[in-house]
Order: sequence, then C-alpha cells, then structure tokens
Amino acid sequence: MPLKAYIRLTRLDHGLLSVVGVLAGLLTNCSNGVTMLQIVIAITAPLFIEMGLFALNDYFNIEEDRINAPDRPLVRGEISPKSALLLGVLSLILGYIAALLAILENRLFSVLLITLIVAIGVLYDMKVKTFGFIGNIIVSFSTASTFIYGALLAEDITNINVATWIIFITAFLSCLGREILKGARDYLGDKKAGILTLAVKYGTHQAVTISSILIALAVLGALVNIFYVKRPLVYFALLVPAVALFAISITVSLKDPDNVEYTEKARKYTLYAMSLGLIAFLASMI
Repeated sequence: MPLKAYIRLTRLDHGLLSVVGVLAGLLTNCSNGVTMLQIVIAITAPLFIEMGLFALNDYFNIEEDRINAPDRPLVRGEISPKSALLLGVLSLILGYIAALLAILENRLFSVLLITLIVAIGVLYDMKVKTFGFIGNIIVSFSTASTFIYGALLAEDITNINVATWIIFITAFLSCLGREILKGARDYLGDKKAGILTLAVKYGTHQAVTISSILIALAVLGALVNIFYVKRPLVYFALLVPAVALFAISITVSLKDPDNVEYTEKARKYTLYAMSLGLIAFLASMI
C-alpha cells in the first residue's frame, strides 16, 4: 500500500490541524471539566471526516487536478479512483459515527453542526465547487467551525465564550482569503473546468485584492481578541509572528497576482500564520 500517497490524498496534515482546532474549542470552554468521551470525539470525528472529504474531493475533481495539481495521487495513478472513493466514504462514516457519540453527552447541537459540515462538504466535492465563491464560503465555514464544534462538545451554544466566537470569525475570514488565493493560483485549470472563482469572473488582480482585504480584516479581528483572552500578554507575544506572516502573504500575493509561484507561496504563509494564531489562542486561554 502506497502509504505516502494515501497521506497526500487525505491531506492528513489538514486533518490534524482540524483536530487541534476542535480541541481548542473544547478545552477553552469546558467549565465543568472534560470527559474521556469528549476527547475521543474531538480527535476522531474531525480527523476522519476531514480525511473523507479530501479523498472525495480528489475523486470528483480528477480532471481538474490534471491541470491544477498534476502531482495528486489519483492523477499520477498511485491510487485508483475506486480506492479513493471507498476510503472517502468509509472515513466519513467512521467520523460521523464518532460524532454521534456526543448524544451520550447530551450535546445535540454538536451533532447538528457536524451533520451540516458533512452535508455541505459532500455537496462541495460533488458540485458546489464549480460555483466558485460559494464553494470558498463553504470551505471557510467548515474550517472555522472546528472551534465552535469543539465548544459545543462542552457547552450550550449560548455559553460559548466571546474569544471563541472571535477566533471563529478570524479563521473564517483568513481561510476565505486563502481560498480566493487558491482560485488565483488555479486560474487556468478552473477556467477550463468551468469553475466560476472570483479570479475567473473578475481576473486574478481583483481576486488577490479581495483576498488581501479579507486577510487584513482577519488580522484586525485577531487583535481585538486581546481584550477577551485570559492572558493578553501571552496572546500578543505569540500573535506578533502570525501577523508578520499574514503581512508577508499579502505583500507576496500583490507583487504579481498572475504568478502561480507567488500565490502558492502566499497561501503557505497564510497556513503558517493561521497555525501560529491557533497556538496563541490556546496558550492564552488554557
């Protein structure tokens, strides 16, 4: 079994990052302590669901990936489409079963949220991705919702702390900016595949400008959270390098929006910045 190919297919690194996001939401909202079942759900549900959605994404978008991502396992023939489909479906089933265990903790809202995420995620993979910006919103909402999902494993929706809601908003904005950057990077392939991204509809320059504005708004939101986290100085100290990376990302992407290498580099900087922001949030709240 080509293990490395399956890791690339399921984007295991993204799954692990989702787990950290869910754990962050859980651990920063657990006023009555955390149970072992909650920990198990927080780890297994987002990991397997993320793996499943990414596998299905590659299955349904193999033709597009021949242009935009020729190194993907399905395009290279390292994994068969049938295997990717089977892995995607099984992973989603396992993840959703794990999520249903929250019923034993009387956390029905968490089940409703994860049901919504799975439903829109599958729709995105199958069709909605071709709608461009709507697909960007779905991906960004699903990514940012990891914090709210984790919080719902511990508290009712009315008891989620303000800091968690703010990091949800900042994660949504930064992820949306990152997805629009992806559209600029994949302009040629998306145009050929009929995917109506902002870059395809309005041009890469306009798309990158919108992306930069969204990322800048995310940075402002993150700075506002200084007033709501438990340890403001710790948060600020760890947030500074994240802000710097976001600034570099904006600078690089605006340098030449038509340059695929620049837009991809900018996307990587945003991922590093989001990871640092997550660390800052955790360190300042636990």
